[in-house]
Amino acid sequence: MLRTATCLEGEVELEVFYAPRPEYGIGRPLLDRQRTCVVTRGGPDRLVLASTHPLQISKANTGSAHISLRAGERFCAVLSWSPSWESVPVGIDPGLAEGRIEDTVAAWRSWSR
Repeated sequence: MLRTATCLEGEVELEVFYAPRPEYGIGRPLLDRQRTCVVTRGGPDRLVLASTHPLQISKANTGSAHISLRAGERFCAVLSWSPSWESVPVGIDPGLAEGRIEDTVAAWRSWSR
């Protein structure tokens, strides 16, 4: 999953909140910072959230950030999945998110023609 937010002019404040609840919310995985990512621990699934701005991890196992963007600045986040028994995936570089989004839009436009 890819998400971007771009400030076109002036300044914008963003509140980013990350509270993964896999298994239909039955469990609450622990969050751990590894390199520049937030990684879930616990259960059969592993989620890795990479972003251009670091998220703080609370005692309630949620990630959050308060971000100020000025004209021309961008926030990008990439969420990837893997089975928990595999090594932690490196994840997609958030800086590459724009290209991936453009590829997806082009593919859907091609399909809809």
